[in-house]
Amino acid sequence: GHTRISLPTKGNVNYKMAILDSTKLYLPFEFLIVDNQLIIKEDCSKEQVFGKYTVVKSINGVKSKDLLQKMLPYIAADGINQSFKYYNLYNYYYFHHLFELFYPDKKGVSIVLEDNKRNYVEYYIELLKPRVIESNYFNKNKKNISQYSQQLALQTNLVNQAAYLKVGSFYKGLIEQFGQNYLAFLDSAFKTIHSNEIKNLIVDLRDNEGGGDGYE
Repeated sequence: GHTRISLPTKGNVNYKMAILDSTKLYLPFEFLIVDNQLIIKEDCSKEQVFGKYTVVKSINGVKSKDLLQKMLPYIAADGINQSFKYYNLYNYYYFHHLFELFYPDKKGVSIVLEDNKRNYVEYYIELLKPRVIESNYFNKNKKNISQYSQQLALQTNLVNQAAYLKVGSFYKGLIEQFGQNYLAFLDSAFKTIHSNEIKNLIVDLRDNEGGGDGYE
């Protein structure tokens, strides 16, 4: 599951944006890709005109869906796992890197949004260097783009005798960076689940990238 390529870089900002050349200009957004839709998760631009989870219809006249399909062949994945390709496109800024390769030397882009009423509004957004994107993100969220949220969480007060268990990683080292003891937490969690007679368990593995054998 670790098939990938490494690209040469100049002065990484952080590991998520590590493929971006610090001297070039990129789309100033943190993206999500859901159901083949390109979604702005965080607006890191100078203009600050987009709210969270805005759906992008097109960039410079090219439909977002067409951009995604053009990029996917450049993303490595084992077998036919397309979801992993999408995850790398948005989570590790391959979308930004490939867009710059496809359309080099751009200073800005025209972005059209999509809404439920099919009303399309066009915006011009200035492209930014990675360090500026990172700085804008930090100023808005008081954390770095690469910073993880808490990795382990349990909630038992759900309806229908249900509980929610988040396991953000199977890597013990990452878990312990948050002051949580992996095995002690899981032992305690399942003891709580048992004592509360929980019948339904939601296990949240979103953004879990694996880890060490045995912890899964």
